[in-house]
Amino acid sequence: MPFHEQFDMLIERPGADSMLHTLLTIPPTFYSISFGFVGLARVWHLASNFYGLSAGIGNALFLVAAVLFLLFLAVLMIKLMLAPKVVLANLTDSAFGPFFSLLPITGMLLAVGLEPYALDGARLLFLVFFVATVLLAGWYMASGSSPPWMLTRSPRLFPARRSRWYSGR
Repeated sequence: MPFHEQFDMLIERPGADSMLHTLLTIPPTFYSISFGFVGLARVWHLASNFYGLSAGIGNALFLVAAVLFLLFLAVLMIKLMLAPKVVLANLTDSAFGPFFSLLPITGMLLAVGLEPYALDGARLLFLVFFVATVLLAGWYMASGSSPPWMLTRSPRLFPARRSRWYSGR
């Protein structure tokens, strides 16, 4: 069953909230938003070191990235509880699956941003997200699903590769 139908079934239940429906339909591609904010925050911090700009803007960007990261992580946890088949379908999809790797990578980068303020906490968070990244990569390799580095072999993204002349052998 397509994920929109599954979510529609959840919404049709009595007492269902339309805000919950909106949050649950957030695609994995949105994980790149917090990843981009972390990159921008890190660049702003580097610019403040080299050019004397205010580090406060970089800190504010780290804060925005952390809020977005926690929002997307919470939405993923809610999806795992309410519709685990949808999450698994997205995780094994050759187009959506690679975006899941952005969550632990963003967590590691946020830990690096936390380092000047709480070194021990930053080290712990970095280690947790590093282990999550390694486990996710191991799952991709063990499950036989399309890992992120094989995205270019997706017939959904590159229809020309479905033709007879490209057999992938």
